[in-house]
This record gives sequence, structure tokens and C-alpha cells, in this order.
Amino acid sequence: MRRTTAERLAALLGPTPLTYPRYADLANRLRLLIIDGRLTHDTRLPGERDLAAALGSSRVTVASAYQRLRDEGHLVSRRGAGHDVVLPDAPIERALPDPFPRDGGVIGLSTAATAPPPQLASLLTGLTERLSALGQTSGYHPDGLPELRARLADSYTRRGLPTEPEQMIITNGALSALHLITRHLAHGRDRILLEETSYSNAIEGLRRQGFRPYGFALSDTGWDLDALRAGLADAATVTYVIADFHNPTGRMVGSAERAALGAVTRRSRTRLVIDETMLEVNLDGIAVPEPVACHDPTAITIGSASKSFWGGLRIGWIRAPRDLVRGLVETRSLLDLSSPILDQLLVSDMVGDPTAVLDHQRRVHRHRRDHLVRLLTERLPTWEFEVPPGGLSLWVTLPRPASGQLVVAAERRGVVLTAGPRFHTESGGDRHLRLPYVAEPETLTRAIDVLADVWPTVDTEISAQRTPRSRLSA
Repeated sequence: MRRTTAERLAALLGPTPLTYPRYADLANRLRLLIIDGRLTHDTRLPGERDLAAALGSSRVTVASAYQRLRDEGHLVSRRGAGHDVVLPDAPIERALPDPFPRDGGVIGLSTAATAPPPQLASLLTGLTERLSALGQTSGYHPDGLPELRARLADSYTRRGLPTEPEQMIITNGALSALHLITRHLAHGRDRILLEETSYSNAIEGLRRQGFRPYGFALSDTGWDLDALRAGLADAATVTYVIADFHNPTGRMVGSAERAALGAVTRRSRTRLVIDETMLEVNLDGIAVPEPVACHDPTAITIGSASKSFWGGLRIGWIRAPRDLVRGLVETRSLLDLSSPILDQLLVSDMVGDPTAVLDHQRRVHRHRRDHLVRLLTERLPTWEFEVPPGGLSLWVTLPRPASGQLVVAAERRGVVLTAGPRFHTESGGDRHLRLPYVAEPETLTRAIDVLADVWPTVDTEISAQRTPRSRLSA
């Protein structure tokens, strides 16, 4: 059972004074925290007296708010045991949507996968001679092609994290890297700690491996470190975070929070895994802080060519402490033996001289991001979002908890999206929607036309759903 203190809950509720009737305003704020996943399933709320003191309010106000949440099914209270958050909705359907719809009339916005850069053809042509030189070998490199590992190690060193090629392992994408790491470090029903809002395929992949993923809340700027500490108290074997252009929120976590995270994980028994897949998708050219692994020498870092160069390049990598490399490679040999040589050669050339490809990809995605922002501002002005400085999607907050219904309505009209709850580790997310901007501008326009058309009907249906009213007043 996770607990939240009265002081922390008061901070989550915000500094704005409660409006009349105060119990109703407090209940509404608590409900939004639950819906958005800031208060997760089975979190124990503080007692009525403690929360009233932290809010400068009366105990009757808090008791009435808790009663309303009990009437709605968001809270369970047991005499002498406290008040526990519950998710009253039906269990979320976790089956993954088809990321590549085969119907030519369907608009697929369920994945943030990049198209190939124009330089791809010339780069492939230049590989012929080098590939023939490798033709006399088996082609198996369980730890990866030496020249690619060396170039990746150099890139980490230039960023302030000294790295040797022997610390690098090449994998078939970042998701395969995460599965390899957890398979090597964790067992059976081990608990894996993630940000409460995180990469949907990572959450689902861990669950399908038999692990128990659970979340800690994000703050407005990055990580809620108090929630992280509370999460680590539940004995997480692995902690997985995304610091650079976070998927799906697009946030960049600052240096101070990175240092604080490293200090926390160094003192715990967890193994920190940092996903840097979006690192090079820096659309606005902002300054990127030092790698998180600079603050925890036991940490493992994951990277990928898919988001920065091309989604069709299924090449990822692991940067690991030396003492873990051999075990990871041996575990990898039971999974897929090696990554394709041709793809590794191609990625090696891109990593060695990335400027032209990265400049092109960033320019394309910056244009498409700005186009999507304009469309939403004009067509769906009640939807809220922050324009991310990098990454490949917008994380939209809807006026109402309607993400699931909206996705269903859009799919009937040929637009495939991923509902917000899929990006939440345990509960919440139904006020959110991820909108990738990797498609052509014309395709994005067609998709937003559909969403703008179906949203009023969905909004009306949600508004019409009556919520049980509390019998108490305060």
C-alpha cells in the first residue's frame, strides 16, 4: 500500500483556495488527480484531520469530499485503516492496436515512427565494398559490430559520460534492449518501477513478460522525487525512466532532478535503466543536460536509431557497466544471437557523420509539429497541450475524461489513435491523448478534421453521464 502525506497531497491539489461549496471543489480536484494517474490505484490518502490542517480547511469539508468520492467509487474507506484510492472503471483493455493499418483509407496515428531520410539511398550504395569485406565471416556479432560500438562509445564520451567500446551492446531496437535487460536482471513476478506516464510498449512488454510494472508520479517539470522514493520502498528490481524528450509528454528533465534521481537510486537496491531513444529528436536545438548515468555509475542506458534516423532501422544499443556486459551478451545469445550486419554498417555511418540526416529529420518533424499545433489551436481550442521542444508527439489534455470514447469514435471514421490510459502504468490517463506528428501535413489535416467532427458528440455524451451526488453538504 502506497501512502501520500497530507503535505504532498496539498501540493498536488494546487495553491488556489477551495471555492464554495468547498467539499465539492476538493472532491473535484481529487477526482482529477485520480483520473490523470497522479494518485494511483491503492494509494492511501491522509486522514481527514491531517489533510484539513494541511489545507487550512475544516475536517467536515474533507470528510464530505471523501464521502463524495466514496459514492462515486473512487475511494474505499475502512474504519481504522484509512482511505484508499480505487479505479472504479472496468479494467483497461491492454491489447495493442495495429500500428500499421493495412487499409489504404485508414490514417494510422498510433505510432511515432519516422520515415527514411533522403540520404538513405546514397548511404546504402556506399556500403557495397565494406559489406563484401565482411562476406567471409559468419556475420554473428552477439555484442555488435566493433566499429559501431566504438562510434557509439565516443558519442557518450563527448557528452560527458566516459565510455569504452566494450561497454556497448548492439540490439534489435530499444524495446529489445529493455526486454534483454529485464530478462537478465529480473525474475518471475519481480516489480519494475516506471514513471506513471510512460512509453506504452514498454509498459505492455514488461507486463507480458510476467513482471509487475507500477508507477511513480511525474511533476510539472519532470519527476516527483517523493513519489519515486515511495515507489522504491516497494522493492523494485529495475527502475525505468525517460529523461530526454519524454515519451509521451515531450518533457526534458533538468540537471538538478537528474542528480537527485541518481542520488536516490545509488542508495537503493534497484537497477536504474535510462531510455534515451528520443535524445537526438531535438527540434528546437535546446541545451541537453548531462546523461543521467553520470549520476549513477551502476545505471544502464538504452539508445536507438529508430527515432532519430529512421523507424525501419531496427538497431538499438545498451551502454552498461563492465561487470554486466558479459551476462547481458550471454542472455542475448538465447534470444536473437545478433543484429543484421547491413543495418549496423548503415547506422555506423550515420552515427559517424550524423549532421545531414539529423538536420533533415529535425526540420521535417519541426514543420509537422508546428502544423499540428496550428490545427489544434484553430479546430479544437478547448484541448490543452504544451509544445514540446523535441520528441515526436503532442500529449494533449482533453476537457473531460473521454480519451477511450474519442479513440473509438475516431476509429469508426478511419483514424487510428492510442488512448491515454495505455501510457499509464496502473490507472488514469483518460483525459489524455497522444498525437504523433510524423505523418505528412495533409494526413494530419485529414485526421484533425475527423477529430474536430467527432469531438462535440463525444463531449456531449460524456457531459450527459450523471455522477451520483453526495448526500452530505459542507
